Amino acid sequence: MNMEPVFFLDRIVLRPGKLRAFRDKLAGEYVPAAHARGLRLVDAWLTPPLELHDDGNELVLLWSLADVGAFWEMRRLQGEDPEGARWWGGLDEWVVSRSRQVLKRDGLVAPEAAGSANPA
Repeated sequence: MNMEPVFFLDRIVLRPGKLRAFRDKLAGEYVPAAHARGLRLVDAWLTPPLELHDDGNELVLLWSLADVGAFWEMRRLQGEDPEGARWWGGLDEWVVSRSRQVLKRDGLVAPEAAGSANPA
């Protein structure tokens, strides 16, 4: 079995002025439930890089699972308890749209990250 981590990239487009309230809801409700299913929030980004009140922001979340086996276990748990799907389905007040990609590392590394000097 492949023991490499599996990643999820969530892109969440928020309604104007809803960033703080959504982050609070996400941190208080979704993150603990996701953690119980094996997901770990690796990082989060905001675009544009300041909160907009007249236009919406996009929140980009990177999650990880230990490996492919953990992915299938998470899917099994989701099937037994559809609360996560209900949670996302009840966010029209905050969220315009959401997309999720499932990723694995490719192994391509920039020369700077690999420690190689960039020839002049």
